[in-house]
Amino acid sequence: MISEVKVVAQFSKNWTKDELKGFSERLKEAVKPEESLKPRLEQASRLNQAQITNLDNRLLRLQERDSSIFKSMTLAIQKHDTQTSSALSKELAEVRKMAKIVNHSKIALEQTTLRLDTIQNLRDMIAILAPAVGVIRDIRIGTGQLHARSRARNGQDWQHSK
Repeated sequence: MISEVKVVAQFSKNWTKDELKGFSERLKEAVKPEESLKPRLEQASRLNQAQITNLDNRLLRLQERDSSIFKSMTLAIQKHDTQTSSALSKELAEVRKMAKIVNHSKIALEQTTLRLDTIQNLRDMIAILAPAVGVIRDIRIGTGQLHARSRARNGQDWQHSK
């Protein structure tokens, strides 16, 4: 009973804590997580790769079962055993349906892994180019100031020539 009261008190405390935070603070927390993005992306990629391997193994087992059931079904048809062949054909249809679902799941995970790898490569490229962006920005500011001085000097020269 006392632990339930503590849980409720903690829940209400956490509930009101979020209400006290401003929108910008909550947005910052949502956008900028505490942990670095790179390890999380790498972990997600590893987990996806493990699941793809798992689905590959399942797909292989389903294909083996498919061929086994198909052989049994053809033997039943050759023996004119309609009940057995009918039951095996229904089982074969279910196994093929499961194999299709597993294959589509595997493809979806492969696409996700590919996108994660693309994000990692893009992030690495941005990290490499970030210092160059600062230099380019400084050059742009410097050339803008130089251009302004040049225009001012040309304006003075033009007025002196009159």
